[in-house]
Amino acid sequence: MVASLGAEVIEAESGVEAVAAIQQARECGRRFKMILLDMRMPGMDGLEVATRIRQAPHDDAPFILMLSSDDLTPQLSRLREAKLDAYLVKPITRRELFETMSRVLAGTITPDRLKSAKAVALDQTSLEVPGARILVAEDSPDNRLLISAYLRNTACQLDFAENGQTAFEKFTQNHYDLVLMDIQMPVMDGYAATRAIRTWEREHGAPHTNIIALTASVLDEEVGKSHAAGCDAHVAKPVKKAELLTVVRRYGAPPAFVNGSAGTLH
Repeated sequence: MVASLGAEVIEAESGVEAVAAIQQARECGRRFKMILLDMRMPGMDGLEVATRIRQAPHDDAPFILMLSSDDLTPQLSRLREAKLDAYLVKPITRRELFETMSRVLAGTITPDRLKSAKAVALDQTSLEVPGARILVAEDSPDNRLLISAYLRNTACQLDFAENGQTAFEKFTQNHYDLVLMDIQMPVMDGYAATRAIRTWEREHGAPHTNIIALTASVLDEEVGKSHAAGCDAHVAKPVKKAELLTVVRRYGAPPAFVNGSAGTLH
């Protein structure tokens, strides 16, 4: 599953092999970005492996995700002592694994607030995000996964569309408080989809729904094109969690909670 994301994966069948592989990588001037560590292994269990990894001198520590068939909640103090970044209870789904990896990499899970990835406490920024129904028009599975991870601990409800045509069709069939619109998509791009939505709103007397352009370009020309198409703001990719939460707070809230006018986020 991890290799499908393009990651280089090294495997170890025991704790001893894992420690040896990490040491060998360091001696070669390489490092592991993340370690997926089974709790129960012969000879040396996962906690001992994690402890040895953390005790070894290094300049850039890897993230460690513990995998266990047991609910480790009663052992949270031991997990924190081992400085784990998160844990998952097996069997693990593809979505749970990818979302947890994304959240660890994004810094939304930290060792001092370690909990099961199935029950991570809401952070303050997430608590401030209104419960909005959001249409995410994005053709990249990785970007959809990242946005899901960023908004997982909020009251937001997400629907997804893999191209502009599907996004337009879903918009006309459902009510949304906010649309996150990728600009570069197959079938119908974000500009065309946004123009189609604005035309439909006018023709049906529907209220204005805020649309946020998502694009890798931050050039003024591209920002201007997104506004000309009918977008209310512009967010540059790769999307950062803080920017996404800010835009959802500002543009996704019910009218009574919205303050300020449309703008651009860079």
